[in-house]
Amino acid sequence: MVKQNDHDVFAQLQAAVKKGDKHLVAKKMKYPLRVNKEGQSRFVHDEQQFLTEYDQLLTSKVKQALLQQNVADTFVNAQGVMVGDGEIWLGQFGNQFGVFAINL
Repeated sequence: MVKQNDHDVFAQLQAAVKKGDKHLVAKKMKYPLRVNKEGQSRFVHDEQQFLTEYDQLLTSKVKQALLQQNVADTFVNAQGVMVGDGEIWLGQFGNQFGVFAINL
């Protein structure tokens, strides 16, 4: 179950993506951010790298999955919170809740 504070972060992330606020979106990531594509994994190490690669990371498919996801309908397991069909994974890290993986 997604906690209220995590729900707020999820809503903030959706709003930032919808507005195109790349800097706020970058702050909702957990670095190093794992990026998986075609069976390969790599990492985005910091906000600056995320901002540079924003359009390649937040593809239309990833954005659509996030914007269409109702937080009440997310899949939650020990790994974290899954958005869409796994395009985005969020989790709790200490007292911070954020995106730790993007699947392209």
